[in-house]
Amino acid sequence: EISSKRLVQGCNYTTIPSDVKIIGENSFYAFDKILSVNLPLSVTEIEDDAYSKCPNLTEVYLNANIKAIGYRAFEGCTSLTDVYCYAAEPPQIHSSTFPKSVTIHVTSEAAPKYSANKTWSYFTIVDDLTDLVEQPVMTDDANNNEQHYYDIMGRQTDYLYQFRIIHGKKYYY
Repeated sequence: EISSKRLVQGCNYTTIPSDVKIIGENSFYAFDKILSVNLPLSVTEIEDDAYSKCPNLTEVYLNANIKAIGYRAFEGCTSLTDVYCYAAEPPQIHSSTFPKSVTIHVTSEAAPKYSANKTWSYFTIVDDLTDLVEQPVMTDDANNNEQHYYDIMGRQTDYLYQFRIIHGKKYYY
């Protein structure tokens, strides 16, 4: 849906456009080729069942701007082991958002907030994320069409740091 910036249907190899704000309900339901989810900074919400029953999904990277993740958004993702959440404030979730066995990785500054949050405390919280550049996001400057790069924390950086995820493992180049 272009006017609402909501992704309503993806496919196994979807690259989410940098202007999408919402991953819609059932957008990637039961897609068996998805190994990793890495959301652009524009995404602030993941709706119910968005990635439910993706059997080969192993890791999820939630950007610093994520505010809410719906019911069963990642339920039935039997291979999902790690969620890397860069949001300083815990996004709104439900106890059924992730499989119970998932480890949630957050920054040391955010860890006390996640641990104190009733719903997030259902999961194992690990404070092992740093302020290192993890993933740049390229955007266009509307004023002069220059390209800028941003890390997953939303900070501008002056270089492009690239990686590929192959079979659930991250390879830098």
